[in-house]
This record gives sequence, C-alpha cells and structure tokens, in this order.
Amino acid sequence: MNQTDSGYLLGDRIEGTIERIVPGGLGLLRGPRGVVFVERSAPGDRLQVEIDEMRSGVARGSIVRILEPGPARIEAPCPWYGRCGGCDFQHLEYRAQVEAKRQMLLDALVRIGGFDLLPEVEIFAASHPFGSRARIELHTDQEQRTIGFFERRSSSIVPVDRCLVSRPELNSAVDVLRRSTRPYPASISLASGNGVVRSAPAFPPIDGGAFWLRIAEHEYLVDPGSFFQSSLDLLPALIGRVVGTDEPGGEVAWDLFCGAGLFSFPLAARFHKVVGVDSDARTIRSAVKGAERNGIGNTVFIAADSLDWISGRKQRDFRPDLIVVDPPRSGLGARLADRLSNVEVRRLIYVSCDPATLARDLKRLAKSSYRVVDIAIFDLFPQTHHVETVVRLEHR
Repeated sequence: MNQTDSGYLLGDRIEGTIERIVPGGLGLLRGPRGVVFVERSAPGDRLQVEIDEMRSGVARGSIVRILEPGPARIEAPCPWYGRCGGCDFQHLEYRAQVEAKRQMLLDALVRIGGFDLLPEVEIFAASHPFGSRARIELHTDQEQRTIGFFERRSSSIVPVDRCLVSRPELNSAVDVLRRSTRPYPASISLASGNGVVRSAPAFPPIDGGAFWLRIAEHEYLVDPGSFFQSSLDLLPALIGRVVGTDEPGGEVAWDLFCGAGLFSFPLAARFHKVVGVDSDARTIRSAVKGAERNGIGNTVFIAADSLDWISGRKQRDFRPDLIVVDPPRSGLGARLADRLSNVEVRRLIYVSCDPATLARDLKRLAKSSYRVVDIAIFDLFPQTHHVETVVRLEHR
C-alpha cells in the first residue's frame, strides 16, 4: 500500500507552514498526520503540498501552491530552476541560505551526534554567490544532440544554455561543446582556473589533461577528471583554517584523503614531515608532481585506502602531532573513526561536505577521546544545500 508510517497516502494534499530547513535542504512541515519534508521551501512559507514520495516511511512533498511566502523567499533568477537538478536554494535570499546551512549543521550535530554543548559556528560566506563554480559535470543525449545537466529526479538532460553558478569561462566552453559536430561522450567534466579550461575526456578544441592552478602560495596540478574543490574563492581561507597558522607546528602531520595536496603543501611549512594518503592513484601522482613543482621535499604521498594504511603495523603505534581528514560525502565510517580514536593525536581536523555523516563520525570520536574545540562553515556551494564544515578536535 502506498502509505507512509505516519498515515499519509501518495497524492494526499495538505496545508501547513515550514518551520525550518533540515539536513538535505528540505523544509520541515508538520501536517495533520505527521512531518512532511518539502523541496524548495523556505522558512515561514505557508503552503499547499502534495505527497509525492516516501522514503523509509517518511513523507516527502512538492509545493502545489504558495499560500503565503516566508520572509526569505525570493524569485529564483535562473529560468531552469526547479527543473535542473543542480541548485535547490535559489529561492532563498543569500543570507537565509547561509543561516539555513548553519541550522542544518547544528540540527545534525544535536540530533545525530548527540551534542548538547557546542562552540559558536563561525561562518565564511561566499564573496560571489553566483558565477563562482570552477568545475561542472555535463551529461549528454547523443541521439537528441543535447548537452546539459540531469533533470531533477530524472536522467533526462536539461539543456541549460547558461549556468548562473558557473564561471563565465565554463559557460563559454559549454557553448563551444554545443556547437561541435563531433559525437558526444556520455559525460564531460570541465574544470577552470587561472584563465584555463580543460575537459575530461578531451573534446577539441577544448584541451584535456591536467593544468596548474595557483591558490595562495602554492600551485596544484588539477585533473578535470579527478576530485578538486569546485569553488576557488574561499579556498585560501579554508586552507588557513585547516592548517592553523596560529597553532604550533610539530614533527609529523597526516593528511588523509589528501587529494592533490590541497592541505599537504601548506602543512609542510609547519611540520618536519607530512604524509598524504589517498585511494585515488591519479590524485596522488598529481600531489607528487605538485610537491616537486613547489620545491617541497618533506612530503610523502601514498596511494592507499586510509583505513588500510592507518591499520598497518608501521602506523599502529605511531602518534603524529596532527591528523587532517577530508573524506568524501560518506564520511569516515565506524572502523576508520575507531582507528583514529586509538591514535591519541593531540589535534585532529575534520573537513566535511555532509553534516549528517560528520555528526555520526564526531559522535564516535567524542565518545572515545576527543572534544570539539571550534567549528566553521565555508559556503563553497552557494545556491545549493551543500556545505563545507571544518571542525577542530583536541585529545582529552
């Protein structure tokens, strides 16, 4: 039967007011038979909502009619908004977007992490809420000769002619791709920086392959087909927060999920030795080349799973002065979090792109031997619900 645990049926229509935005970017509405999560809603919205999806017995709905808009609701500037599956916060004033992300983080830390006393969250807002994204992934329909982004809740292609959150050079590159008569691959990744645009795979006249990108004092080898941060404006501030220029250095730092060395290179100026570990061999090769280009001789980069590496005999009884972890959206996981708890490092910096998995992992770390010292969020993904968080922990 198409019924939620709370008693709603698919197709039911209800009215109610959005209390707040919860992790995942959905609005929370308390209806007559329980909570409903509503897409693209704003705090204070009074809405008519139709139940159109159920996940694990929880009702999700779409807006049928805005009866009374909340104070932060605005008209989304993108004509594709709501159809394109990329942005989901354009209907919110930018200040409200950042506040919603702060609330989402706190909600996850309290509800999932079980924290009741937390330091004040410092906020680093985007200086350019539009036009700052430096990496995009395009999808294609070869039969229809269309190129764009996936439609919301679909694998259909939305042929967005100009993406408002992307840098101008990326939009120009998409125009070049769209005019091409060459066969399209299934997907194309584009990366830009320092006036350069590269694609993966190469799609003439757009060159493929990696390029050098300067951020603050260092150059990084960026491969458009591998992970690198998609918004560049806040990266110097993010690096400074992670590296901790006001904190003492030490002998050894571990940089787990190190990628192309975003944190490893500046850490090398503060520690006698930095060990970077990442399971992606391509990014490890980029990190090695980057260390050579920047004249850094006290880093070691290892292509390995972080859990396997930290569980090795050589690392088992070794205590670095600092560990930095920057895992994917899935987080550390129980086994790696437990291993880190046993290392008894003096300082641990957790960089997260998902509040829910961050809260889950912090709960395990705090339960064993660490305490949360400070928290900051960096809005690397404006116009979306995604948020980057940096948490500093110290051993008890």
